[in-house]
Amino acid sequence: FLSVLLGYKETSILEEQQNLLFEQQGASVWPYLDNSTYFEIGEGTAVFKYEVVNKGVGPAIIGDVDNTYKNIKIETWELALELDKEYPNLSINQMRNANLNRRVLAPGELFNVVTIRFTAKENFEGNLIDVLNKISEEYKLKYCYCSVFGECWQVNGLDNLTKSGDCKIRSGLVH
Repeated sequence: FLSVLLGYKETSILEEQQNLLFEQQGASVWPYLDNSTYFEIGEGTAVFKYEVVNKGVGPAIIGDVDNTYKNIKIETWELALELDKEYPNLSINQMRNANLNRRVLAPGELFNVVTIRFTAKENFEGNLIDVLNKISEEYKLKYCYCSVFGECWQVNGLDNLTKSGDCKIRSGLVH
């Protein structure tokens, strides 16, 4: 009986050590994606940028990305068209749009999703910073990303991040 008890205890200790090693291994490649908006304000002009940066220590494997403006799904290149309708007193030039779908971001890598320049027309009565703040609240990305070990997170907007076990890309990472 004593031999069986000792064997069970040894097995439990080894299992705990193995789990701890697996957690440490996972933490050594843990990605952390940060979505941010940036503004550049000048005399009668402004620039809006939406960027995603991997602030983690491992690569981030990104799944399909939904771009939304006012909770309506759009393509990245459609944002300027939507803003043109909403702000006819601004000249809007989309300088960059890039698709984040199915990318892998290395640690420290920054990805510029969209950059838009606004120029106030003569009849613009408002504040460009208010326009940029409103766009920042209404333009969102929703996507899932995973570590190389299949640990996944769901992103919705700028600061809504939750751990997720049902990302579509996860099945290709975990056997």
